[in-house]
Amino acid sequence: MSAARSILGANRDQEFPQWILSSLTETPDRVQYILHNGPDALTGVVNSFKVLEDSLDGNGNLVKRADFAVMACITAHKLIPEIKKQVKIEIVSIVEETIKDIALKMPNSRIGILATTATIQTNLFQKECQRHGITAITPLDLKNGDKIQKELVMDTIYGDWHNNDKSIGGIKGLGILPKHIDALQKASILMKEQFEIDAVIAGCTELDCALTMNEFSNITVIKPYKIIAEYIINRIYK
Repeated sequence: MSAARSILGANRDQEFPQWILSSLTETPDRVQYILHNGPDALTGVVNSFKVLEDSLDGNGNLVKRADFAVMACITAHKLIPEIKKQVKIEIVSIVEETIKDIALKMPNSRIGILATTATIQTNLFQKECQRHGITAITPLDLKNGDKIQKELVMDTIYGDWHNNDKSIGGIKGLGILPKHIDALQKASILMKEQFEIDAVIAGCTELDCALTMNEFSNITVIKPYKIIAEYIINRIYK
């Protein structure tokens, strides 16, 4: 909505784009599925896309739904090649559009990536960065990187996974607290100190919501969801 306001000057209901939300909350955790052979998350994600596709009603008439789809979960972007085999709707990648935007506005830059371990280990952002001449750095590249990634990023998103209690301490269970912002800024500053990054991508839904500032400690904060919102508005109306 803010993108529509800033780009179009929208201020009435009729001036905002029509959109359909498909949120199948029973879909298993994508990190566990991708990294640890956890419960099947692909089927739930595919079914969520199918809700958005054109279909026929009981009389055989075409029912138009969405023209294209955007998947909010960045970790699940790893599944896009498999998803495309099972759905017809166009899928726009937040990862691709984010890196295109960076390459245009900050060419040849050094970018830190805050994201789930699954997103990092499957090189979602790194591959796109390489294609566009951007240097990608992650907490796993740091000294004691595994520990830093777990304590400052994964625990910030999920909380402590010990004792199978996923709700302790993380944004998913408690919402955004000052300690979460502090942890993400600390991880970013470590990447700045060791690798001289110019900016950091808030590469997960929870992280994008937490890092609301545009900059801290001379590190620009890149917000993928702001970028994709602007892409959508420009694509629809321009």
